Amino acid sequence: MSLVQELIKELLPDNQIKVGVYGGSFKPPTKGHFEVVKTALEQNKDIDILYIFVGKGERDGVTQDDAMNVWGIYKNYLPNNVKIIKATKPPIQEIYNFAKENPEKEVLWILGARENDDSDFADIANRTKSVDKYPNIELRVIVTKNAGISGTAARNASKVNKEKLEPFLPGFLTDMEKNNIYVLLNNELTETKKNCGCGQDPCITYGVAEGRKKKKDPKKGTGKKPKKSGRRLYTDEDPKDTVGVKFSTRQDIVNTLGKKSFKAKSHARQSQIINLIHQRVRAALSRTKDPKKKAKLRSGFEYIKKRKEASKAKTQRLKKQKSENIDPKIQAKHKGKAAPYGSAYKKVKESKVLNLTKTLINEEASYSNYIDYKSKIIELTKHMIDKGMNILPLPKVYFKHGDSENAKKFLGKTAYYYPPDMSIVLYTEGRHPKDIVRSFSHEMIHHIQNLENRLGNVTTTNTTEDEYLTQLEAEANLRGTMTFRGWTDSLQESKKKKDPFGLNAYAAELARLREDDSKYQIYLDMDGVIADFNQRFKDLSGMEPPAFEKKYGKDLFWDFIDEKNKLRFWVGIPVMEGAKQLVDYVSKHNYMVLTAPSTKKESRLGKLLWIKNKTGELFNSKPQVVFKKSKEKHKVKPSLTEFDILIDDRADTVDRWTSAGGTGILFQSASQAIKELKKLGL
Repeated sequence: MSLVQELIKELLPDNQIKVGVYGGSFKPPTKGHFEVVKTALEQNKDIDILYIFVGKGERDGVTQDDAMNVWGIYKNYLPNNVKIIKATKPPIQEIYNFAKENPEKEVLWILGARENDDSDFADIANRTKSVDKYPNIELRVIVTKNAGISGTAARNASKVNKEKLEPFLPGFLTDMEKNNIYVLLNNELTETKKNCGCGQDPCITYGVAEGRKKKKDPKKGTGKKPKKSGRRLYTDEDPKDTVGVKFSTRQDIVNTLGKKSFKAKSHARQSQIINLIHQRVRAALSRTKDPKKKAKLRSGFEYIKKRKEASKAKTQRLKKQKSENIDPKIQAKHKGKAAPYGSAYKKVKESKVLNLTKTLINEEASYSNYIDYKSKIIELTKHMIDKGMNILPLPKVYFKHGDSENAKKFLGKTAYYYPPDMSIVLYTEGRHPKDIVRSFSHEMIHHIQNLENRLGNVTTTNTTEDEYLTQLEAEANLRGTMTFRGWTDSLQESKKKKDPFGLNAYAAELARLREDDSKYQIYLDMDGVIADFNQRFKDLSGMEPPAFEKKYGKDLFWDFIDEKNKLRFWVGIPVMEGAKQLVDYVSKHNYMVLTAPSTKKESRLGKLLWIKNKTGELFNSKPQVVFKKSKEKHKVKPSLTEFDILIDDRADTVDRWTSAGGTGILFQSASQAIKELKKLGL
């Protein structure tokens, strides 16, 4: 691990969800670079921390230290979650290394491009050639209107005078800050009184000349924080164990408590964070005079107050559960962080774990004397793999035995899935083995949802509070039950039992009717269905596509897209009206994006970048994308059936699809397409 990665490891909380990375030479950082960072944070509010990798080397006398110092000035106008890192390797390599060494973290690679600057988009295509090797990297291209703003131009301007340099710097900087940057770039700082550009005396970086020492930061854990420090007081004991906190509105608080980094904390740590939010909202409520802001804070305060009461009640319950038989030695290994449910129970009297990749562990339980339910779980898992279900890597399975108190409750737990460590917990007391295995099948669907990154937006366990959670549970109920039924039917088939009254055949027919839904495969066109191609063309050319093509011809039409605008055309396409509604509807079923590329490779890369950029906004999880020419879409598979549904805005493409045996829907609007799907029983 490099020195830079070691440094980042110290800064990065263990359970960080999304990390932004932005790299470059920055000789020097310009207002364009600042705008890229600011816009990236505004457009991706779920970024927990953003690293700016500043490249090594020297250009026309501007060094890495100079670039670091300029960023230090800009940092005063950026949030505390922005960290400036001195790269020891080329910035692109630093980014790839970070993604490789942190596979569990979602890495948003921020890339800047100037509007109408073909060289920028060509540079992006060149720098991101290897991105597909890193599945945890998502690209975010930020297009700015800073034409003519570059590091080279800024260096040249700095050699003339300060007035020439000013247009390359953010306009909001003070005269002193602009002067400090000019001095930095011209190496006019003296040895006796260095200044990093912070504008303070003494300098917060270099201090003062001889005779005075820089004041030391207060020790962690004292309840005090360094001057101008963004460190939150509640992180003083362990700055790595943090959660980004927002509390201006009720939704801010809901989002904060819905983060994976929060959910992965121990109950004690969660309580501490909840108390912190409660204190801050209460203080803000007492100070705020604006009626609108006060109303938002009041709503947030009532919500966090209830969460605090619920947390306190849970603390009391945990204190009373002395019969849980927690092994303190095992629990201590997790160092206060959330452990997989069941991992801190003594193996002799409580939970045991089944690793599906290893051999079966025998279990001493009265109901398993005749039925080995663990072997059945392994058989069902193999069945899922044989059916091509996306369940790898396999989860761990914990069994909770002897919980008689839970078994007595009508609303007692039966099973649950824990996303952070991909584990399933099954309660066994008083349950029939078949019911236990059925619960396992249900939770495996949640495991699939987790692998497909579809559980990140869930902030509650109550289906009445979250429509998206209702959809996830409906999928787990139907698909889990039908997977279990399909497996048991295969067991019945192998035994070749007689069915003189046809009851099994009737039940199987009912099952097949319900399984029909899973047979459908929806193919969703991109341009003209979810991406507004025509509007993008009109915005850039001033003409509707048909009118342009009629006037200038087909060749000039595509030259305008692929030669003049290239990658930026595709990346900047707006979302179609109603696209979110349509995508949400088809995502309940098996679907993929089937789109036609142009003759240039930029269109493929541009469309993939568009999909990545819209994941989270338009798509709940990144869909599969297949490229086929419009005239060949019907050849996406060897033979189409009525269960293969294409939604496309081109009549000739739909006609070829239906002629090949598929079901075609000619797209006119999102609501119309949804109505057509409903007519088909979807």
